[in-house]
Amino acid sequence: MFEREWNFLPELTGKEPDYDALNYSARQGATRVFCKQASAYLAAQKNRPGFKPPTITLIGHSMGAIVVAEMLHRSHDIETQSALPFDRVVLMAAACSVNDFKNKVAPYLLEKVNQRTKLYNLCLNDAAERVEKYPGEFDLAARGSLLVWIDTLFQDPESENDRTFGRWENAVLATDDIPAAVLNRMTIKQFGRDRPRSQINYTVGKTAPKGPFILEPTHHGDFSRFAPKTATTNFGFWRDLYWTTETVGR
Repeated sequence: MFEREWNFLPELTGKEPDYDALNYSARQGATRVFCKQASAYLAAQKNRPGFKPPTITLIGHSMGAIVVAEMLHRSHDIETQSALPFDRVVLMAAACSVNDFKNKVAPYLLEKVNQRTKLYNLCLNDAAERVEKYPGEFDLAARGSLLVWIDTLFQDPESENDRTFGRWENAVLATDDIPAAVLNRMTIKQFGRDRPRSQINYTVGKTAPKGPFILEPTHHGDFSRFAPKTATTNFGFWRDLYWTTETVGR
């Protein structure tokens, strides 16, 4: 998404103009090109009379949080010129490590030009995270969400900072050494589990007439869409209500 294999090979040489275009396009991933062009567009529009900068929200779910961390990290790269002014960054069940957050995301938030950027780290209920069951009648696979599997099966973390940032317990422990200037603009939210509709409902659109109806994410894959065979409703993951902390009585 940021670098391609051509970037590690000698540049092509020739008299045809196509060589220059190939050297450029074949050496940069699509996300890098997008950030560069979007940044250049906003810079060109900045001094246009009546131009109002758009509010930009960056949302990443699971592995998408790894991409988000890399995008923010590369905003410090002078060569890419991809310093997009993100107003809000939303991580949902982030598969990036705590180290990724501290080394890539936090420095972006500390930049003077990004003092308005707010970050939301959305996590599953801790109990739901640990007991998530994978499809099948016999329950043969180890229980736990994908993030639990990453922390316990797929990787061998040597410290707490090597664990995934999207798990509630890992995120809370990580706050011990996150700078106050970053922490004051962060919201770490843990969703509930098996709560009644009268307490909370994060869904939007049509409601399912019968069958199970999930009111908030309880599985790793629930954050943006759920149970397509039994319900057509999506979670409104693009809304402030979904990111912010709950108020008593809502």
